[in-house]
Amino acid sequence: MEKFGHVKNGRIITYRNRGVEISRGIGFIEFDSPETVKKAIEAGKITIDQRDVIIKPSYPKRPRITSFIGGLPNEITEDEIKSVLSPSKISKVIFKVNRKTNAKYAFVTFEDPAELTKTINLSKEQRGIEFKGKKCKVVYSRSFGRKYKKIFKHGKIAPKPKSE
Repeated sequence: MEKFGHVKNGRIITYRNRGVEISRGIGFIEFDSPETVKKAIEAGKITIDQRDVIIKPSYPKRPRITSFIGGLPNEITEDEIKSVLSPSKISKVIFKVNRKTNAKYAFVTFEDPAELTKTINLSKEQRGIEFKGKKCKVVYSRSFGRKYKKIFKHGKIAPKPKSE
């Protein structure tokens, strides 16, 4: 990689299997300048240690702007959530109810990722944020991928297990 220019940082993505770290076949290289990045991408495919390596640009992750608030009082409203989290600018509140336990929870979308981080840190420090006399945990909401991990198998919808 040095043939394209000075490498600032590099890392290989790995996973653990029975205590052994194994490469996932993906790596990230950070160059000093945009010119060196352009040279590397234009090269496309190179060989490193007798392995073909495809060079592609990577992009930063989208900032997280949605939080999950669990254990809310059933009678709480969107305006009350916005007033408790008042210095933060909130663009959307979606309420849900757990069918089994009848517990109310919400997904709150912030306009600024920094405000979300402040709110979550405050929740950690105070061991929850109080809504109508009830302490509720505020955390980052999970992505689609984790929730549906068992449903999708190899990019396809897994068949339902047969019940006997």
